Formats: sequence, C-alpha cells, structure tokens
Amino acid sequence: MSALLAVGVVLVAIAVPTPAVAAPVGSFTRQALSAGLSRTQANGLQGKIDNYVQTYGGRQISANQVDFDGGLYTATVPGEPAVRNLSAAAASVDHCTGAAPLYSGWFCAYRSAGFQGDQLQWYNCGRYNMPWAGTGSWINNQSDNTDAYLLNRNLSVVVQSFAYDASLSVNWTPVWYVDVCY
Repeated sequence: MSALLAVGVVLVAIAVPTPAVAAPVGSFTRQALSAGLSRTQANGLQGKIDNYVQTYGGRQISANQVDFDGGLYTATVPGEPAVRNLSAAAASVDHCTGAAPLYSGWFCAYRSAGFQGDQLQWYNCGRYNMPWAGTGSWINNQSDNTDAYLLNRNLSVVVQSFAYDASLSVNWTPVWYVDVCY
C-alpha cells in the first residue's frame, strides 16, 4: 500500500516597497513656486483658494485669485500681511490702492485693517456675501458719487459710502452683505 502525501501550497504575498512619487504639480502650484513660495506656502495658499471656491463659487485664475461673477477674491500668501501679484499675466491685483486710478469703478474689501489681508474686489453692481468677521477695511473707488452699502443680516444699513471713500478700520462682524453701485 502506498501512502499518498498531500502537500499544501501556501502563497505568501510580499509587499515590495515602491519609490515615493510626488503628487503632480498643477499649473497654479508651479506659478506659486515660481513666485518664490515654499511648497508649504503654496499648499497653504491652494487650500485657502479651494476653500473659497467650495464655499462661495468662482473659478481660480491664478495661484492666489478667484474670479467670480462681479469680482475677484485675492488670497494672501500664508504668513504675509497683504496680497501680492503672483501672476505675470495679471495686470493688477488691487483696483483700489497703489497705481489704481481714482474712480476705477471698483469697491474693495480687506480682511484686515489698514487695507491688509485677503481681498474682495467688486466691479459689477449687486449684493455680495461678506465672509469675514472682525476688524477689516474697505475702499469705495467706484465711479464718482456711486453708493455702496454695508448691510447686516436684516438688510439694514450698517455703513453707507459715496465714492471716493475709505475706512482703515471697520467691524465686519455685523456686516453680512455688501451692495455695490446703488
């Protein structure tokens, strides 16, 4: 009588490490890196832009700008106090200060006092959400004597402004909307 020996086959999976592959660099990240930002700053900036687009909509047009119907959102580079132009293609980041002509047609809001921090710029007439709270600033550089209103959640006027006018310090907390060119 012969004995039959059963041999079990055991398959062993061995994990073979693969080289780490960096995430592909998008065109806006390349733009940020070309402007001298560190990878950490570029990623932080993209996070701010992504959050803005997800919350309010719009279309990213440069490393730190979002175009939306009626205006622009420009984000500061993490760790920097003011916005700056990160795109060689963009003619201007700020339509209200610096080289902007008087009565440029824009209303600009800044997250921080003294025209610092993230910036919203509106050109088209309309009512826009104010996403910030705390102390900020604004410039009404619309056409001569054009009204802008900062409104609370009940649509009552918090501040009325005729162009040209500006405030180095405003409390954004009660402001829920900005009505441009009324």
